[in-house]
Amino acid sequence: MKRTFVILLLITSTVGIAIAADAPDDAALTAALIGEWDVMTGPAAAPYGEVAYTTDGHLHGFNTVVVRLADGSVQTAKVKMQGDWTIKDRVLVITNLHSDPEGRVPSVSLKRYRIQSITAEEAYFKDLSNGSSLYRRRKGARSAVEV
Repeated sequence: MKRTFVILLLITSTVGIAIAADAPDDAALTAALIGEWDVMTGPAAAPYGEVAYTTDGHLHGFNTVVVRLADGSVQTAKVKMQGDWTIKDRVLVITNLHSDPEGRVPSVSLKRYRIQSITAEEAYFKDLSNGSSLYRRRKGARSAVEV
């Protein structure tokens, strides 16, 4: 009986260590995210914005938005964005996000994205508010998908 307990304890400990070793901790995810990224809908899509995550927990960049003019025509405009970020329990937490000019993009006091994966070239996230997927490609990295 004692031998069975020791074997069970060793197996449980080994499995726990293997699971912990497979998942990067928040510090490793933070280090991997720092830098400049293209904002894209997927690996084969054209970038519609950029975002830079800085070491001091700030983010800045732009999104391209479509503006409908009074005459009914549309034009695209780059809208600057800035805010704060951190990673907690494999979740990218964005706070104080606002645009310049104000009001072009709704201000966000809190946005949460589950980090699905981050490599040297790309990152995948899941928006915890609506389940949508987000894709980012590191600036200067080439997509493996030929367009």
